Amino acid sequence: MWMSWIVGAALLGAWNGGCGASTPATGTLHGPCYGNGTCNTGLTCMSSMCLPLADANDGVDGGTGVDSGSAADSGAAVDAAMPPSCTGTFSGGTLVLPSPSDVRSPAVPADELELFYADATTSHFFVASRTDVTQTFGTPRALTELDMVCAAFGGAVAPTIDVSDDGLRAYVVCGVGAPLLVAVRASRAASATFTGMSTIAASARQIGVASSELEAFDIPPAGGVARATRATTSAMFSGATTLTELAAELDPSAPSLSPDGLTLYFSVAGTSSREIVSFTRTSATAAFDTTSRQRVNLAPGAAVDFPEIAPSCRAIYFVEADATGRRVYVSRR
Repeated sequence: MWMSWIVGAALLGAWNGGCGASTPATGTLHGPCYGNGTCNTGLTCMSSMCLPLADANDGVDGGTGVDSGSAADSGAAVDAAMPPSCTGTFSGGTLVLPSPSDVRSPAVPADELELFYADATTSHFFVASRTDVTQTFGTPRALTELDMVCAAFGGAVAPTIDVSDDGLRAYVVCGVGAPLLVAVRASRAASATFTGMSTIAASARQIGVASSELEAFDIPPAGGVARATRATTSAMFSGATTLTELAAELDPSAPSLSPDGLTLYFSVAGTSSREIVSFTRTSATAAFDTTSRQRVNLAPGAAVDFPEIAPSCRAIYFVEADATGRRVYVSRR
């Protein structure tokens, strides 16, 4: 059994003495949907989470989440929680983290102003920031508070990290077979550190957490892609199952689910190098359609890995390897 998702909720009690982030009430903003797939007035159920309805005057937000509707628009000025359409194709890429490094699992919040990643050479976690999505990211700073937690498990080896859409929760795996941990911070300020580390799955490898934070995908040691769910964001993930419809994919890695919950991206061993593919499904409970398989044309001839579909659904971050290192690029549609 490759995962015991239900065990060990108190494993890190000595570290923090607390629990994970509290969950909004069912049917309310950012809370789980009701059992019949509905939410309170003004909200809609998307990927098992209650999110704002699109304003009638919403404009195209260019992936920033900023509502460009008219001045008379009565909706919120920022609709970051409402994912735009996940249609269109990605092509090519722009370098956004220039410094050569052995980057693993890049992750971004909804505004894409921070880039979290793990470095496989140093086995440390880092975050880099910027003030505008048109810029490259600045000099990374180490997330020493996460490194210290991994040290309690004997140190990090091939670690991975994911981050919530609001940027306040970091999902960390210190290495293959280590627990899936979640840490929280009070704000996005540079001085705010991640604390309150707690275990939400007893064993994981390369985790990709959905925008709803109620669904997660992982790569079992035996190969393939697996999926697990939970009822609330304070619960443990349970019921992990390998997705048999994706069993034919060779050496899959780094799954990332689109914010609408319908398209799964991950890398595979291609003909000459690693490449990124996608599969779609019709709902969160449906199987992925094998006939929907698409190769994401990001960098023909180059080895690409660790896709991260941004919460806007208009950008995909990925790692491209060359002779000097593994650096982060972004492609937009």
